[in-house]
Amino acid sequence: MIFAAIVALAVLTAVLITLSIRRGDFRYRDVLLFAVACTIPLRGEAILTFAGGNVRLGDLFLMLAIEAAALEWWIVDRRVRLSRIDVLLVVFIFWCFCTLAWSLDRSFGVTRAITYVRDLLLFAVFAFWSRDRFVQAFRAVSAGVLGSFVYLFANLALRLIGSDVVLNLASGNPRDLARFRGDAGIGGLTFTEGTVLTLSFWTSVAIFFWLARGGCMSVRRTGRILFVVVLVALIALELATFARGGWLGLAVGVACWVIWIGPELRRRLLVPAVVLVVAAILATCKLNLAHIVVRRFESFIAVSGDKAFDERYEYWRRSLDALERHPMGLGLGGTNVVLQRRGIWFVHNLYLQLLAELGPIGLGLVLGVVALALEQAIRGARALDDWPARIAAASLAAAIVAYLVMGTTYFDFADLVIWLLIALASAVPRPHA
Repeated sequence: MIFAAIVALAVLTAVLITLSIRRGDFRYRDVLLFAVACTIPLRGEAILTFAGGNVRLGDLFLMLAIEAAALEWWIVDRRVRLSRIDVLLVVFIFWCFCTLAWSLDRSFGVTRAITYVRDLLLFAVFAFWSRDRFVQAFRAVSAGVLGSFVYLFANLALRLIGSDVVLNLASGNPRDLARFRGDAGIGGLTFTEGTVLTLSFWTSVAIFFWLARGGCMSVRRTGRILFVVVLVALIALELATFARGGWLGLAVGVACWVIWIGPELRRRLLVPAVVLVVAAILATCKLNLAHIVVRRFESFIAVSGDKAFDERYEYWRRSLDALERHPMGLGLGGTNVVLQRRGIWFVHNLYLQLLAELGPIGLGLVLGVVALALEQAIRGARALDDWPARIAAASLAAAIVAYLVMGTTYFDFADLVIWLLIALASAVPRPHA
């Protein structure tokens, strides 16, 4: 029944979008960009199981977006224009399938390969609809990212109502912190498949996208107040994850963003920045959480007794040992065989994950893609005359930097969010255009 409803929806969408294209009305682009971005955190909410896989709400919107983009390409202009980023990503996907020939876990590798194909389709749609209309597309996507926090904050409130886990944090007991960050607390914020690290990075992206909307430049006092209130809420959520990698990534990203936005905007942000710092200090002291925050920062230096670091060192060691025996990589999905510990298949390091699975060729392709996207965003942030485009480009570059920093302790290139960022970065107008 659900499958039939989805097919009917796809047919109706095709008819309506075809009529819209014939009229030259492309407003559906921003609606679908918003819907896909807004539903990215709903990772575990399956609406249908088909061919052994779960179809999620976000997948449904992505399917409609792909259908609309394909119809638009077929009706309006069938030419194919590929940038260097596009070519590298296509080659990367091709290499992923090549490595299945020697993968240590071919069945899991096929699943991973299909995930990358889904990511490439999302990239294609977002890049196609962002090029030559970068600011408009960025605003639609950023609205979707920020809009997702309506249900994220609501879900967090519902999970914590009547729970004593927040009050118990003040005791400093590591078990209470684990409970708060686990399935019963903030780790379950994105429902069944959410983790504090994925939430931390999604919140970082939201912070940069909110900064890009320019609320601090608003001529109205209510606009500036709203800017500060939302920013405080997002930063509070970021701190509440107690994700050290997320904190470090956000800090490095913010430092780069401040450098790239230029002196005029830096002056306007001085007062809100002071207010945020003072509010954060007062809040942590009032809730007796300052000592927990300090301990998390101290653990960056004194990592020797940290269980999380010890586990990750073990994952890294196993992947490097396996790489010595397989210089071209273990094949896509191969780390599932090497680790085999508590159901964990990822190395907990973006760069080692790519190197272990896809070898130096796969790692080189990804680094090339990210470098090109970062270079285009930074160049736009420094040289574009249009202020909204310039600050949006700076925010994209900062978010990518945060991802690269977080990648030293977590993350996988199959994450949808980085493909979204690269797609938007590839659409940043070149200054000479």
